[in-house]
Parts: sequence; structure tokens; C-alpha cells
Amino acid sequence: MVLTLLTIAPELQIRIFSDLDAVSLTRCSSTCKSVYETIRGSSLLMYIIQLYLDGLRDSGTSASSGLSYADRLKQLLRRRQAWGSTKPRLYATFASLPRCTAYDIIGGVFAGTDGKKLQIVSMPTNSKEQRTIIERTLSGRPVYDLTLDPTQDLIVILEGDNSPASLSKPRRLRIHIRSISAFDHHPLASVSPLELIVCPDGVHGNTPANAYLFIADNLLTLFLDTESSTGDSRHRVIMWDWNTSDLLLVREIYAYKSIHMIYVNEKDSSLSPDPVLASMSSNNMGVIDSTSFFVTSPVNSGSIRLYKFLRPFGGESPLSATHLATLKLPPVNPPSAVFRIVNDSGPIEANVPAHKSFLTNNEDRIHVFRLGYQHPQRMFPLPMNMFVTQRIFAKYISLGLGRSPGRPPLNIPWKEWGPANARLILPMCIISPPYSKSQYIHGQRVAFSATGAHWEKNRTITNSVAILDFSIAAVASARRTLPSALSPARRPGKLLPQSTIKASQISLFKGDIESYLPCVCSIWDFSGKFTAFQAIHTDGVITVDAVHPSIDENGAVNLGAYVV
Repeated sequence: MVLTLLTIAPELQIRIFSDLDAVSLTRCSSTCKSVYETIRGSSLLMYIIQLYLDGLRDSGTSASSGLSYADRLKQLLRRRQAWGSTKPRLYATFASLPRCTAYDIIGGVFAGTDGKKLQIVSMPTNSKEQRTIIERTLSGRPVYDLTLDPTQDLIVILEGDNSPASLSKPRRLRIHIRSISAFDHHPLASVSPLELIVCPDGVHGNTPANAYLFIADNLLTLFLDTESSTGDSRHRVIMWDWNTSDLLLVREIYAYKSIHMIYVNEKDSSLSPDPVLASMSSNNMGVIDSTSFFVTSPVNSGSIRLYKFLRPFGGESPLSATHLATLKLPPVNPPSAVFRIVNDSGPIEANVPAHKSFLTNNEDRIHVFRLGYQHPQRMFPLPMNMFVTQRIFAKYISLGLGRSPGRPPLNIPWKEWGPANARLILPMCIISPPYSKSQYIHGQRVAFSATGAHWEKNRTITNSVAILDFSIAAVASARRTLPSALSPARRPGKLLPQSTIKASQISLFKGDIESYLPCVCSIWDFSGKFTAFQAIHTDGVITVDAVHPSIDENGAVNLGAYVV
């Protein structure tokens, strides 16, 4: 077969090879020198390989289709090298509204509000230095959260009322679904605003301590948290198809006898929560894509439970969120226990932005789980961070779908799924305060404050940001495991060793916990630029825009957009 292929003209060889995926191309390149040189000499084939190494796919927009494959390859390699840079360049600065209560940045658009005004800023990029600032007037009611998807011209705002906190009186919440451009009722939303009534139970009040909105295509998710005077939290998750306003899921995160949420809109004034989901003990959730999600549970050492909606939105049959698999976390020694599993991951854009040449491959996204353990020998909870590749979720969702109907969900112990697909480590000060949500995660890269961390011997890092890069490109470069012609450009960064948590050191787990999802760490130095970080956001797939807020005496967030 190889000899027959080698008799064909090189142009035809490239056309044949272009139908292969990156893994197959890399394997073919090792068969003989002639094939290796053909692949090495083709910008198209190298582009396919390098996209895979970075966990990306071609956007197919005018931003990429107007370029030759050679130019696309150069752009991709420049982008990769920029992420490994240690000296990001300040691109623009601006002040947010004073006492900004909620803000978000997705797709190069920043939105922030103080409840009275909404500020929308189109951030500068490598190709667009000018920024635009638009201000809109709001009702003056409290805004608990907002989120956006510029690819759908969509902004969603969670608004409360002005009633006082109460253990007996309900609170009305509104979710406004509007266009960014006109700031009017979004044309694809059948109902706006959606309305909720939070009914207290005599222990937990009617005021959200935390409220987060998430968008994945037409899936809108609200995570709502109310607290008692003792600090005990009560969480709820509500999911809609925001196009049709159909209620997809309502669930109580802790196992209460009833769900104290009332859903009100023009179509339906009642709800029937899923009895299986409503009875489970849990304390967070995450969106995988517009048809799949997971919930986390602290019961029995902790677990991640994978679900999938099994009918398309807008269908005639009742919606069913089917439990397909449970991924167990490392077993702990009683009386130690898991009390918190909080998840973050990057935003999911519905459409392809016109200005982007590359998009993150959804299966290659990284999820960050912030774990909290109760330990009898510790006065305070022991925090840990766990990084997980989304590929493992996709794998077990697929396996669960392949099982016969009626069979119980897959039950996967940590030792089968965790060590190779996750990295469990002790605290690294990942920043995720209120309103920062998930924007410090960008595809396969995670940004967090490195201040106080000891990444190098006898050196404490200050005023710096660490970038953890889980891409094959970064790891292969650090290991130098690819053939030189296929290997990405050399970049600064440290390949982190296997993570091992010894049972003898922390008598928490039943045995040593090893995890080795490959990862490279780079440090961005911001010494002298900001005195404090409140949150870190990363955004953009062509450009590398990092927004680092600091707080001034008036409560405004001073934002610096950096590009490297």
C-alpha cells in the first residue's frame, strides 16, 4: 500500500492524506521518510496536526477561509507561542461602573452593572485596537448575575426585587433575555422575562447568597444558593430552553421533601420536579454541552453523576434527563468526608464568531473542581483542586447510551477513570470569587493567581498569574516527544510532575492518590502593574486577552486588557 501510494504525484498524496485525522497523519509520518517529508512539506497537513495538538478546530469563517493554509498555520503557531509568553503587553485600560455587582466577559465583550446602569465594552484585539463602550439604563433593582453569548447577540440578566430579607415572605426574581445590540426583548425568546418566586422554608431566607447563570446554545441554567443564619446552604438548579421558555429541569441540591420554587410564565404556572433528581444529595452542577450536564454529590467520598437529555428541545414527548454514569472520587477514611464539590469550566458559545480563526474543541475543555474535605485532625476544611478533561465525560456518556434500556447507570471507581484523566492537587489559590464564575478557564488552559505560590525553589511569586496548559502541544514541547518537524515551537514553561498525595502525610484517603493528567505551567509577571487581583478572566481564541481587575477607593473595578 505504501509503495503504491508513493508512486502517486505529491499533490494527490496530500489530497488523500487530508482526509485523515491528526492522529492518523502522525502515525503515517513515522512509516517512511518519503511520507514524513510529504506531510512535513504540506501546510494543510501540518495545520490539521497542529490544530489537534492545541485542542482546536478551524472556525470555517471568513477570518480563516480568507487565508492560505500556510498563513493559518503561522497564525496558529504565533497564538501558541503567545500563551507561553512571560511578558504580556497592556492593550487597554478602563474603569467599570462604581460598585459593580455583577460582570462577565465572553467572546471579547465585557458587561458589568451596578443595578442602575449596564456597561457593555467591546474589548480590543490584535486586529482591532479600538474598543466601544455602551451604557444602558436598568430598573435599579438588585442584579444578582448576568451572562452573555455575543455569537447569539444575547445577554441574560438575573434581577431581584427590593423587598427585605425574610424567612417567611417570598422573593420574586426575573430573568431578562435581551439582545446586546438593541437591549430589547431577544427575537428568539418566546417569553422575557422569565419569572421565579423563591419561597423560604423558615430556615433558609429568600435572598440568594450566590446566583449564577450559564448559557450553552439554547440551554439556560440558573444555579441559586440561599443560606441560613448558621451558614448552612441550600441550592437549586433550574434549566430552560430559553428559545421556547420550556422548563427542562428543576431540582433541589440537598434532599428536601419538597422544592420551594414556583415557575411562572405565560405558558405554565406549575412544575413537577423530576423525583429521582430531586431526591439526590449534591452541591453543584456543570454543563457539558446543550444536551448533557452533571451534578456533584458529597455522599460516600464524593462523585460526579453524568446526565443527558434524550429528546431534542421542542419535541412532543416529555423531556427525560437520564442518569448514565457515576464517576467516583478517591475513597476517604471515615470520619473524614467530602462536604463541597464546586465546578468551573469555560463558556460555551453557540455560533462561530466571525473574527475567530480557531475554536476550542468542546471535548478538549478542562473542568476545575474545587473540593473541600472535613478532617478530624484539622480545625479548618482541607481544600483541593481537581482538573478533569471533558473527554472522560464524553466517553462515559457514550458508554452509558450504548447500554440496554432499564439497566442501572455505570458506576466507575476512581482508579479506573481518575489517575490518567485528572490531576488532583493541594491548594493553588485558584481565584473564583463571586461574579468571576468560569472565565479563568479557556479551553485547555487555566489561569489563576500565582501570588504566594512556590513554583521555584527559594522563590515566592508575587503579583503573577500562572497558566496551566493541558494541551498536547505544550506537553509534547516540554517532553520533546514529537518528531522535530511535527513538534510545536519551543516555549517557556515547566512540565509538572505526577501528583501524589500520600496517605501517610494526610491521613485522609484510604491509600496514596496518584494522578498524572499532563500539564505545563507558565508564569505571567505583572509586578508593579496591579496591587491586587479580585478575579482573572481569559478570553479569545485568536488573541490572548486577560482581564485583571483591581478595586479603587470608590469601589470601581479597574480593568486592564492584556495581550501577549
